[in-house]
Amino acid sequence: MKLNQKNSISFIFFSTLLSGCFNPFGIDLDSAKSDIAEEIYYNHLRSNYSSLSKNYTVDDKEFDINPLSLSVDYAVMGNCKSVFSISKEDVEKKEKAINLTYYAMSSTENIDKTAYIACIDRYLRTSELDAETLNNLTNDPDYSRMKLYSDFDNKIKEIKVDGKITLHETLELLSIMSNHTKEEKKQNYNSKVAAL
Repeated sequence: MKLNQKNSISFIFFSTLLSGCFNPFGIDLDSAKSDIAEEIYYNHLRSNYSSLSKNYTVDDKEFDINPLSLSVDYAVMGNCKSVFSISKEDVEKKEKAINLTYYAMSSTENIDKTAYIACIDRYLRTSELDAETLNNLTNDPDYSRMKLYSDFDNKIKEIKVDGKITLHETLELLSIMSNHTKEEKKQNYNSKVAAL
């Protein structure tokens, strides 16, 4: 039996469309994996360090600035995202704006994050701080003031012993800075309330 070429091409096109490939409404697993890898990465940092970012106010608008450079973040995620896999059932497609979508973990996701998180931790503990982040850290106006706190000063002395600073140690320093800054703000607020 001879197949009609036109009909066979139509059949291939529609079966491909129904299977999810080339489907504008389907899930792109590569994009989903990147989005979810980023979500897991930042959630892990937030849960293990009290400071992932510092608030800055510009023209009465608040912005969060990540202390690690984006190139470092992407290097960690790029290095580690190959160690976990996802399926379409783990993913939900979300809308940011018109024609702008992203992927998030579904409420029924069953992703094994253990190897990915272990890879992130290993990368942070073994990778030295890049020059851009070191400059951001030492030029931060709070950095010199924080040396007055013994826990911060002791952490710097401990870090200097081996003559290098890792990304993990940097995040520990930033966490200490964040804790003291929050405490100072709280004390300042309480002083103003008491002065009323």
